[in-house]
This record gives sequence, C-alpha cells and structure tokens, in this order.
Amino acid sequence: MPSVIAAVVDRLGEEWSLEQISDFLASLIGVSVSHQWTYALIWDDKARGGDL
Repeated sequence: MPSVIAAVVDRLGEEWSLEQISDFLASLIGVSVSHQWTYALIWDDKARGGDL
C-alpha cells in the first residue's frame, strides 16, 4: 500500500486529476482508487500538517 500512496502523492504533485490517477493505477498495477479514498488521503495529510 505505501507504493500506491506514493504514486498517488506524486501524481497529485503533478496536478493530475483524480480520474487520471485512478486510470493510471488501474493500467499500471490493476488497482484503481476511488475519489473518496484520494480525498481521505489528502485530508489526513492536511490534518498532519502536510501540503497535498
């Protein structure tokens, strides 16, 4: 799971849309992530003082 999180964080940093990230992960590793999961990741990062 850490590699999936890292891939999502990298793409967010490149200003990819949530749909682009999900499609990228599905084609790369056969796993897509929902926009709810991605928003939860962002909110958790913000709560910890991050800058996603």
